[in-house]
Amino acid sequence: MAKNAWQLHVSETMKKNPGKSLKECLQMAKKTYKKTATASVTKKAKKSKAAKKSRKARKGTKKARKVKKSKKSRK
Repeated sequence: MAKNAWQLHVSETMKKNPGKSLKECLQMAKKTYKKTATASVTKKAKKSKAAKKSRKARKGTKKARKVKKSKKSRK
């Protein structure tokens, strides 16, 4: 399984600081980690897409569901 940029950064930080606990290494890595350009671009691209419809909007209104059920029961 391929490691992502954060995991690689944490493992490098752990190698540079032998004897430190994982918790301490994570705190140090958090301070020095810089997101890559590709990660920030993908997030922006996702936001620019059309807004997701809410669950209620996808299902339809109560009235529309009742009509659908009544048609099914007629068959």
